[in-house]
Amino acid sequence: MPSIRAGSAPAGGREEGLRAGALGVWHVLGIGLARQSLALPIYFNVGFIERTTGPIVPVIFGLVMVAAIPTAVSFAVMNNRRPSAGGAFTWLGEAVGSAGGAWIGWVQTTQYTLACMLQPIMFGLFGNALLAAVGLRATFTTAVIGGLAVVVLVAAATYRQVQVSARVVGVSMVIEAAFVAALAVIIIVAQGTRGGLTTAPLDPAAATRGAHGVVVAAVFGILAISGFDVVTPVGEETRAPRRLLPLATILITVLPGLYWIFTSYGIASAAPVGTFVHRYMGSGQVTPVYLVAGRYLGNLKVLVPLTGMTAVLACFGANALAGGRTLYAVAREGLAPGALAKTSPRSRTPWNAQLLVLAVAAVAPIGVGIWQGSYLAAFGWAGQVIVFFILIPHLAVNLANPLYHLRYRREQFHWLANAVVPALGLAIDGYVLYIAFFQNLLAKPFKSGGSIVWLSLAWAILGMTWAAWASARRPAAHAQQTRG
Repeated sequence: MPSIRAGSAPAGGREEGLRAGALGVWHVLGIGLARQSLALPIYFNVGFIERTTGPIVPVIFGLVMVAAIPTAVSFAVMNNRRPSAGGAFTWLGEAVGSAGGAWIGWVQTTQYTLACMLQPIMFGLFGNALLAAVGLRATFTTAVIGGLAVVVLVAAATYRQVQVSARVVGVSMVIEAAFVAALAVIIIVAQGTRGGLTTAPLDPAAATRGAHGVVVAAVFGILAISGFDVVTPVGEETRAPRRLLPLATILITVLPGLYWIFTSYGIASAAPVGTFVHRYMGSGQVTPVYLVAGRYLGNLKVLVPLTGMTAVLACFGANALAGGRTLYAVAREGLAPGALAKTSPRSRTPWNAQLLVLAVAAVAPIGVGIWQGSYLAAFGWAGQVIVFFILIPHLAVNLANPLYHLRYRREQFHWLANAVVPALGLAIDGYVLYIAFFQNLLAKPFKSGGSIVWLSLAWAILGMTWAAWASARRPAAHAQQTRG
């Protein structure tokens, strides 16, 4: 797919584009780790995993981390070869053609928008938990108000220059991660002194539903560790992107995986599976970790919703940065309205595109919450939808890796990095997509399972129609540009 050069303005626009060289290593790592959201998988995903497959939560996180490495390597390789805010959209488009790339752009933009949509839901849930902790009445309406409030906060935080946004999300991420790690240490020490520590959370044989349960539980693990792609959209704003982005991609895959293995062991050790699933998960609290913290920290359990809110702020900020830049890259190629390809003259952020993503994130959760009956059910529904829109771009990058090299960098083609690794990534991602998404969800009732599959497919098919139409109508000024 012929494309304009990285960082340039659309044809006929002002030559400003994104602010090149604005981000250093700590900025990029902060954005990446914030998108991985170190605390939120412990607060939300651990309960779903334990209910699905028993105490082996650390094993699930370990397996998912290992399974994610081939795709992370493909992202790292492509970030080295062709840093671009478009990521999979740019790479696959240049490897196979405009229409294919445009469709991936549709899917990828949907992914980041869905990721943004999850954040107001979680913020509202944590806000309700905080209200309940201080004796105030928490309702669906208060959750909606909390969700709208965090949209405004993130809009304010990410409007300014990208390095300022990176600092905000980075600091918020450190606060949440430190608290969850400290809680895990306290539980492990307390259980150890009582003789209550076991190896069951680390023993695959302790899985309560066998191999099938492990694969189903992997959905929630994938949702946690999928954020290694988030550094790609800020690649054009990064110093030395060909060196820094590959390093950051691998680090934000491995470091969070190790963090979740350790902290989830602490949480899984806090109570027997029956207590955790039936008492804590069935309590109606925003997260079972709230009750776990109450058992070990007393009234300091209020730190769970407080750090949950800072975690959402960090994750939301990172997703907003990525979503806005992905949509900007699509529009920059003449495949979306030109207004979305403009950057703010002052901050050089793609504010129009980012504002559209934030607007959807503000409104959509309300509708899903009403349909599903609660914000917690809305989180479970939307969290499973996003798996489809995560795995399709991941499959696309594993496909783009060899095809791009064969077309443009044949002299740099390596049998391991550009053939074996992406083939392994395709096999893993394809298997998980089939088993954990299609097979598992189609076996559930329509409202909580089948609707996820059919709506995802309908949206993807609509995207294919749009991609064919938009590519055919692509302005000649864009079609004549050469690859950057």
